[in-house]
Amino acid sequence: MIEPLLQSALEPVARRQRHWRVGKALALAWAGWAVFGLLLSFLESSLALPVAFMVVGFVVGGLGLTVATWWRARQWRPDYREIARRIEKQHPELHALLVTAIEQQPDAETGRFNFLQQRVIDEAIGESRRHPWVDAVSTRSIVGIEAAQVGALAACFVALIALDNGGVNGLRVARHGHGGPTEVNVTPGDASVERGSPLVVMAKFSGAVPSEATLVITSAPVGRRSREAVTDEEVSARQEPRPTGMGEKNERRYPLSRNLADPVFGGSIPEVGSNLVYRIEYGKERTRDFKLTVFDYPALQRADARLKFPEYTQQPEKSIEDTRRISAVEGSTLDYTLALNKPVTRAQLRSKDGVVLPLRVETNLPVAKLEGFALVQSGTYDLQLVDAEGRTNKVASQFVFKALTNRAPELKLVSPRGDQRVSALQEISYQGEVWDDFGLRDYGLTYTVAGQEPKSFTLGTQTTANAKTNFQFMLKLEDLGVAPDALVSWFIWADDAGPDGQMRRTSGDMYFAEVRPFDEIFREGQAGESPPGEQEQQGGESAKLAELQKQVINATWKLQRTSSGTNAVTAQYKKDAPVVLEGQESAREKAEALLEKAQDPRVKGFVEAVIQEMDKAIEQLTKAADSAAPLPEALKAEQAAYQGLLRLAAREFNITQSRRQQGKGQQSGQPNQQQLSQLDFKQKDDRYETQKQAESQKQATEQREQLQVQNRLKELAQRQQDLNERVKELQTALQEAKTEEEKEDIRRRLKRLREDQQEMLADMDELRDRMEKPENQAQMAEARQQMEKARQEAQQATEALEKNAPSQALASGTRAQQELQQLRDEFRKKNASQFTEEMRQMR
Repeated sequence: MIEPLLQSALEPVARRQRHWRVGKALALAWAGWAVFGLLLSFLESSLALPVAFMVVGFVVGGLGLTVATWWRARQWRPDYREIARRIEKQHPELHALLVTAIEQQPDAETGRFNFLQQRVIDEAIGESRRHPWVDAVSTRSIVGIEAAQVGALAACFVALIALDNGGVNGLRVARHGHGGPTEVNVTPGDASVERGSPLVVMAKFSGAVPSEATLVITSAPVGRRSREAVTDEEVSARQEPRPTGMGEKNERRYPLSRNLADPVFGGSIPEVGSNLVYRIEYGKERTRDFKLTVFDYPALQRADARLKFPEYTQQPEKSIEDTRRISAVEGSTLDYTLALNKPVTRAQLRSKDGVVLPLRVETNLPVAKLEGFALVQSGTYDLQLVDAEGRTNKVASQFVFKALTNRAPELKLVSPRGDQRVSALQEISYQGEVWDDFGLRDYGLTYTVAGQEPKSFTLGTQTTANAKTNFQFMLKLEDLGVAPDALVSWFIWADDAGPDGQMRRTSGDMYFAEVRPFDEIFREGQAGESPPGEQEQQGGESAKLAELQKQVINATWKLQRTSSGTNAVTAQYKKDAPVVLEGQESAREKAEALLEKAQDPRVKGFVEAVIQEMDKAIEQLTKAADSAAPLPEALKAEQAAYQGLLRLAAREFNITQSRRQQGKGQQSGQPNQQQLSQLDFKQKDDRYETQKQAESQKQATEQREQLQVQNRLKELAQRQQDLNERVKELQTALQEAKTEEEKEDIRRRLKRLREDQQEMLADMDELRDRMEKPENQAQMAEARQQMEKARQEAQQATEALEKNAPSQALASGTRAQQELQQLRDEFRKKNASQFTEEMRQMR
């Protein structure tokens, strides 16, 4: 059951899909009817029916077929889950939101959706209003199917004209023998057909009609063959075993069937695998020998890649067998070896925007190579092949190259969280984790006491690529000799190799610790009591000004971080720098206003010192408009000003319990929540339920991504299981087969399974690329390694099927299935634990 509003949002896409399906059904029906008319015109002379009767019957039958096809196609009912998948393929930003919304089912007892289900449905409906979804069934496909309808109708008119003009004459071939009134028309005569396609042979007799006719097939003579024929036979011999009865001297005989009194005998060959010579024998006579030449369109059979990564990654060369999707860090060198079914004269990879990558080919080997390609940007390319006869590949194999950026290290400080308010004797314990895609050279922590030079500590060196590393550090403020009202700031940093191979430093956010006095006094006041004294009013204003100054410090630090240790000025830098300067000037104006209100000489001295430091900061920020070099000096002056503002904060706090104050956030110079929670209030708390906000947008995005990967793993595991069952069935059938024809049929079915297994490999490569996306690299590093193991097993299954070894293919396919199922279960447990934690927090 789908929610009505959601169904109405999907209905335009369903209507377009219904229109496309009806058009497709009509086009196919008309095309089939046209083929029937042409065949009828070919047999017109032998049917001995009036032309008018055949024409009228053709028209009436066509109209009846049209009505029946239209009525049947209109009975189609849309599959909204499939429509949702189609929409999400066109709009990947939905992240399975639409499919999830459609799959929601109301409660069996109440008939209503719960809160989470209704929220998912509302989000999907909201997305439908923001983005048009009708492009899921593109206008191009609608126009294409309408063009196909026009073409099919034109073919029907051609067949109608052929019927009205008396039919089509076949190839007339005089019989080979004594001569006489009997003539034989053999179709197709001498011809060329694509390898692997079926062949229909028809013999039409004029005059005396024999009682039976036989199609006799022999292999092509070996003495005189062109280079292409030799190559085709050699390729066929390598790919497929010879049919039973086909040898240098053997013949294969097929009795031709006759329909009632028609003078036409016909028969078919299910598959033509090599050059043939055939003839028709009837009675004691025979036709001449006809030559049937097979040809192959150039096609890709296998693509093996070899990657050489930049030296700074310290990764060895990597070989990936049979893949058309490559993901590697930018600057990697790619060598591709493409195994083809035949030699070609030209091969290239062409992108949609016209970029061409020429491939090196050899005229006597079925191989094309891409050598030394520098992977600097992502792109999608189509393989284009041309053989010596000018034939091109029927299916353009698609190659996807993804150049991954060398990501900056990820730094996370677990504790302490946010700014702190500490005593001069306190110890600050730091815990966190660092991660980098190619490993860190070193990482550490830098702290600064306002007015002093920064000091850095290295906490670790040489981490493992794609592995999270935890660290701990203890900072003893007593050893630093900090005084009350001092300001201590810190940030974590990490060094890794940049895209140019040079060392680069990445810094985290800056946090502050305000050293509080030892003699703070907390008194309990009554609700609604206002501060009576000037000191309390000044303390509040100085606290607000200190908060503004802290924001200026954070903004300046962000500018310094984004400059990446250089003095380069980017467009974004030029846009942000004036905003920071404006913020510092605004803080100075507020400090001037505070100075005018101050009456205590001690307070005036503090404010004047703050203004002096702000002037220094403004001077350095003005210089920093064209270069990032003055930013460190500006940051030092800003911190000194912030420390001066802390000295203005009142040391005696009048605390009142009220709902209004409980909703306020902590400000600089005010007691923090931990201090307030330790006070013993006489007044009773007002108790009411609170509900935590939902997870942040980043966490929600990560969870959706993991859920989509889990669903994809589930699908791949099921597909691999189905393939394994089919391989097992064919293995048993091959062991029980008694004739060579039965074995040959089973081998052809195994070949088709190999193609399905190759599609599995391509889909696994696509999922692996998804795991390598920047937002997934850190949390899916271990999953990618397990996914690589599953792909290797699937690759071995493909190779075993190519060698007609079903037992080995079944063993490798089973291992691949187990790896995928295990990986799916791990994702399921992880997502379930996250959901449980969210529900616990919400309660």
